[in-house]
Amino acid sequence: MKVLKCRKAQGSLEVLLMLLAGIIIAAAVGLYLKSLSKEEIAEKLNQTANQTAQNLEEI
Repeated sequence: MKVLKCRKAQGSLEVLLMLLAGIIIAAAVGLYLKSLSKEEIAEKLNQTANQTAQNLEEI
């Protein structure tokens, strides 16, 4: 019985560690996305649009 209880406890601990790792990864992604300002995103989109327009003119 003691072995069975230890295995259940170990399984529960593994699940908790996986949940904690998922939360940490989600928080890191959220912080990265938050670090990008609206101006930076708009500038990148504008650069892409300008490059596309130049490519179309060359064709």
